[in-house]
This record gives sequence, C-alpha cells and structure tokens, in this order.
Amino acid sequence: MPDFKSYLINFGSLGVIYSMTFKAVDAYLVHKEIYRGLDWDNLSDQVVISPMHDYMSLFTTFKRREFDQVWIGRRGKHHKFNENYHGAQHITEKAIHVIEGRPGNSPDNCVGPGLGSWNIKIFHFKPYLPPSSDGDEIQSEYFIRYENYREGLEILYSMKQEFIHLLQICEIRFIAGDDIPMSPAKGGLTVGFHFTWDKKHDELLITLAKMEKALQHLILQPHFGKLFNMKQINNKDLQGLRNLIKKHDPNSKFSNLYMDELVFGKL
Repeated sequence: MPDFKSYLINFGSLGVIYSMTFKAVDAYLVHKEIYRGLDWDNLSDQVVISPMHDYMSLFTTFKRREFDQVWIGRRGKHHKFNENYHGAQHITEKAIHVIEGRPGNSPDNCVGPGLGSWNIKIFHFKPYLPPSSDGDEIQSEYFIRYENYREGLEILYSMKQEFIHLLQICEIRFIAGDDIPMSPAKGGLTVGFHFTWDKKHDELLITLAKMEKALQHLILQPHFGKLFNMKQINNKDLQGLRNLIKKHDPNSKFSNLYMDELVFGKL
C-alpha cells in the first residue's frame, strides 16, 4: 500500500472522507505585531527565518519596493513589540485593514496587535466578521522556493504596470517544508505569493498568463483552488497521484474536466 501521505492531497479524486481523527494541542497565547513600511532591502534571510517569530506575512501593492504592512506572530506571553522593525514602524491604531483605502474595508474586521488567544490572534480577520474584501475579489497564489523569492519579487516589480491596476494586495507567506506528495512545500522552505484581485475575470486571465510566463522558471505550482492560467503543472508526484486515481476510481466517478486537464493533461 502506498504511504498514507500520498493520499493527503488528491483534489477529492480518491473518494469521500467520512471519518477523521484529530490530535488536539493545548490552547496557547499569541502575541501579534503589525508594522508599516518595510523596505525590501532591509529584510535579510536572518530576519525571515528568525526563531524570534512563529509566522510572518508581508503585504505589498508593488507601487514601491517596500512591504506596506508586516504582520508577525509570536507564540507565548512573554513578548514586547518594538516600535521599529528594521525600519518599519509599529502601528499606533487599534487595528488596520490589510487592504487599506478600499471603500467598505473596515479595520474593525481585522485582528489588532497585542496578546490574545490563538483562535483569534493567528488570523488576519476576525473569524466572525467578513474577511478580505467581503467576496468582491478574485484570488491567485503561486508557490516559489524560498531561495528564489527575491528574484520573483523583482520580476513582478519590473512588470507591475501589467497588473497593479487590478491588484488589491499581495501577501507573501513563508511556509515550512514538508514531505507530503503534491504539496508545494515538499522538500524545503517555500514562499506563497498570494494575490487579491479586483473582480475582472477575463482581464485577469490575460494578465496571469503574462505573469506565469515571466515567473515560469521559478513557480513550483499554483494554488489549485484559486485562479490561474497554467494548463499543465510540473510536479514529480503527479504520476503517483494518477496511479492512485486509476486504482481507487477506475471509472472516473470522482473526476471532472478540471482533473482531466490538470492531472492527466487531456487538453
């Protein structure tokens, strides 16, 4: 039998999950910090992978070579935020919205800095209020190896005029490596370039095609649940997934056009 991990990412193509066992961890506290205006050049490798924080999200509009916002989370209660984070200033407001200046995006919907329970502070948006742009958006995400993410930033900045009129915000997420087949983070530290776009589907498909062409030598794979224009993916675990699908669903009851094109390359 194939290793269980081979079944974890399968796009629902291997059947229906009807039972699941969870391993729970004790509740814990998270200290959140939010900064504005971090120059790209001030973000060294030592800062990004620092053991001093448990997660970090960087937000940019690509209008300047800077991260408009930096959101940092630290597990535990013995933390104090610095007013200055490598040149970025900690916010003085109670909370700010990650997509600032857009009508209807209230900072009250976002989680503010300070100490609190994990089930609130790990989020950007309060789980009981509308997130992001309240659905008035389209999202895309591409995964790139950590060692290549700076090159990806510079490529995107060089072609920003192709897409900034459609962009609400881009979030840079840092993802620990794993050993799960079909995972974009398999094999090492990975960076997700997550885009929140204006709701202009047809224009976006043209724009995404240009972005994907410029980044094609860096992209590991797109986020399969968000908008992309790639017709094929180059994941070495694809054949293993194809074999599992043929084994468990030989009559293609759980397949569809998306699976035919993406996994089996039937264009």
